[in-house]
Amino acid sequence: MPGITTAGGGPHARVTDPAVAYDPKHGVWLVVSGALGPPPAVRGDAILVSRSTNGGLNWGNPVTVATAIGGSDFDKTWIVCDGTSTSPYYGNCYAQWDDYGNSGQLLMSTSTDGGATWGAPKPTADNATGIGGQPVVQPNGRVVVPHASSFETDIRTFSSTDGGASWGPTTLVKTVQHHKVAGGMRADPLPSVETDKDGRVYVAWEDCRFRSSCRANDIVMTSSADGVLWSNVTRVPLSSVAGGQESFIPGLAVSRVTGGSSARLALAYHYLPTTACESDTCKLHVGFSQSSDGGATWSKPVDLSGAMTPNWLALTGEGYMTGDYISTSFAAGSPHAVFALARCPSGGKLHEAIYAANPPFGTVGPNCGPPPSPPRKLSKLKVKPFRFPATPNGPSVRSSGGTKVTYTSSAKGSTRFNVGRAIRRNGSRAWVRMPGKFYRADVAGSNAFRFSGHIGGEKLKPGLYRLVVQPRDHGKRPGTVTYANFRIVPPARLGR
Repeated sequence: MPGITTAGGGPHARVTDPAVAYDPKHGVWLVVSGALGPPPAVRGDAILVSRSTNGGLNWGNPVTVATAIGGSDFDKTWIVCDGTSTSPYYGNCYAQWDDYGNSGQLLMSTSTDGGATWGAPKPTADNATGIGGQPVVQPNGRVVVPHASSFETDIRTFSSTDGGASWGPTTLVKTVQHHKVAGGMRADPLPSVETDKDGRVYVAWEDCRFRSSCRANDIVMTSSADGVLWSNVTRVPLSSVAGGQESFIPGLAVSRVTGGSSARLALAYHYLPTTACESDTCKLHVGFSQSSDGGATWSKPVDLSGAMTPNWLALTGEGYMTGDYISTSFAAGSPHAVFALARCPSGGKLHEAIYAANPPFGTVGPNCGPPPSPPRKLSKLKVKPFRFPATPNGPSVRSSGGTKVTYTSSAKGSTRFNVGRAIRRNGSRAWVRMPGKFYRADVAGSNAFRFSGHIGGEKLKPGLYRLVVQPRDHGKRPGTVTYANFRIVPPARLGR
């Protein structure tokens, strides 16, 4: 795409999270993306939309939807267009992202002219935070936006019934139960969302609720006719619950010419035959299954990829990555899955690329050489005492007062700390990130410090909080999050 990165004549260092939509009213293909930079900065700098009016043969320079200012840090873009000719908002297109630098605030922007111009970003009615939103449009013009909560403990949703002029408050779809994926994989429970011709919204994600002791993830699903009332969570039967297979990172497709009990669904997903493995021994596959009855039954799974090992994949600060999400789409009546595949690296270079429904070609071989260093991990995080008063003043870390925080680091490195506050939202607990953060230089092994109950220069008010801890590599890219809860109490109530 021209005009985005310096490689294409643009100003930005990198670009991420592309998503594609088609606007039939204006005959325009649209690709939304998050620009990172300009060099050498790495924060989310702008939301861009690239346009093609000739079926994707040529693309113009991108249109800027939003520009980050101050502490903003944009992330996780998505886009959809209203393609129902009888809809009152036919031809409206909707871009979604979150502002990680502003506690993950969810934002939406609307275009009514084929993506040539975009309205001012708008939050939800309750200024909700979250990540991984995927808007879909029902035939009556209602826009439904399922997403993960900030700490990915819930799937939530919000909607617009006036063509994006306003966005309602978020409501709970379902809670999430998640198993940390084996093999050092970067794999979080972000939703994959689609609609059928009748407007029923289907949401799939990875979840371990159907496994004893939450020992492995399955792909699970729920659906709704109105984006408000959701069906019970069902498990897609890709393996036996008694077995060791772990399934994750779903890419769900629904045929737009089918609906109801005859809706055709297709699902691509990643899986490990067993969780008893490491980054150099796990056998990573891309599987595929489909349903012709709205998800009531599913076909026997097919292996699309053959076996890879995680350490053949690109290594990020959060683990080996095959994609935060993947895509499956129906075209000419057939489902097509698109995903990353890798072969054994050689000569210090990865052999990784994007494929569409490729037949098996990879085999796990012994000639890959030593794997790259695994990401740094933190464990045994404790906040003791759990209940404590904030110190009267001072920085987040001090030599006395507050509470003692202890944890173990697998290696020397820098660690970032921030705080989430517990709130009640629609009858359930949610976590909202507090402004501010601080860093510590860790040693390999045991680490300890005293936390004062201050963050961002402000003293925390009494309430329930969560200390969120994230290792960082030399480029300050984030690693796997761990957290511990604590409660700030007035000094007079400490003994109660």
